Amino acid sequence: MHLIRGTIIILLSSLLLGCPGSDDTAGPLCLMIEFCAETNPMTTGLYSIESEGRTREFYVQVPADYATSLDPKPLLFAYHGTGGSYELWLDGFYDLADEVGDGAIMVFMQATEDHNGVNQWDYDFDLQYFKDVLNRLRRGIVFDANRIFVTGHSSGGGMAHDLGCNYGDIVRAIAPHAAILKSFVCTGSVAVLQTHSSNDTLVNPGTGEAGHQFWVAYNGFDYDTTITGVHPTCIDHSLGASPYPVQWCLHDEGSGEAAHDWPSFASAATWSFFSSLPTAEPTAEPPAGGGNSAIQYDTIASFTLEFPPGIGQITEGAISIYPAGSQQPLGGGPISIINQSFDPGAVGPGSVKSYELPIKYVNETFPGTYAFSVIIYVADGGNPIPFPGKDHIVLRDIDVVDRNTPIAITTPLVMEAIFF
Repeated sequence: MHLIRGTIIILLSSLLLGCPGSDDTAGPLCLMIEFCAETNPMTTGLYSIESEGRTREFYVQVPADYATSLDPKPLLFAYHGTGGSYELWLDGFYDLADEVGDGAIMVFMQATEDHNGVNQWDYDFDLQYFKDVLNRLRRGIVFDANRIFVTGHSSGGGMAHDLGCNYGDIVRAIAPHAAILKSFVCTGSVAVLQTHSSNDTLVNPGTGEAGHQFWVAYNGFDYDTTITGVHPTCIDHSLGASPYPVQWCLHDEGSGEAAHDWPSFASAATWSFFSSLPTAEPTAEPPAGGGNSAIQYDTIASFTLEFPPGIGQITEGAISIYPAGSQQPLGGGPISIINQSFDPGAVGPGSVKSYELPIKYVNETFPGTYAFSVIIYVADGGNPIPFPGKDHIVLRDIDVVDRNTPIAITTPLVMEAIFF
């Protein structure tokens, strides 16, 4: 009996040694203990973990009243834009922390450097990075798992979009600002607030509108039915009657590339939206009347791509619309994205492959002439922002008759490397 008891004590001790301290190590027993976070508390500061073979950092800002709060606080993830860092949320460049105050535990995420040494989000790694950080937080701090929020700016807003789409069974709500939605097959239910400037020349408002239209359909609403949202520029498609509202805020702040900046009202609108949502447990089910089956495409585009001998490992494609006559180098983003992500299939250098893909127009005028664009991403390129010299593009002017007439491009489209 003494031998058995001693063996059990040794086993439990070895498991408990894995409970988190200053690193990301956690034994299985610690992961099973509900109040592990109370015995191994995280405090405000910078942390690091291993994720997808990389050392990643993130900054946690703990509310001043965390220790005395009777109810668990929401958890709010924030993603900076391209070239930025988590420090932008601390130094006032983004004023969200001032607006939130002690209302939530804030987690400022950090992108890694791309091939040019620029901090950039990488969807091949960063969706898992979110889950790894979340698992680390579960072992270090007590939070309300029914109120996990995500916001971000520009490419960081794209991360907010995609986390809401891919992890709608975890994330309660998202607030992307001046951003593009990349994924179009989602899981679960999530509330959405988007802002975009009508003057943005860096990320055209039409690309944001594509996400707007998607979320309205996915969450089961009527696009033409709205009331005023959390800010005078915002419209609410839910009419205040759904736990998963969709709000779209098309404003006119700034001009040119400066219109791409974090809007003056973004922080107040984001926190007002998040903090006003009713309690809803995470679910893998889509909102009533919505879901993936509610997304309706307008027509089909058929074309053939010729891949050059020197192209890298092909991973993904996207179809966009640019102004007629557009050629490289492109001075800005597309008018809209009509199929943000498609699988190129089993192709490689020198391949020729034909495609027939569904597309959905955003704000095009019919009839009209546009530059039809296909972008192909490669494994060591950039995604969703194309990387020059790695990713490839083709542009071809087409006449669009109406919304439902198929696009049929009969001559092959020859891909060429992107240059800026």
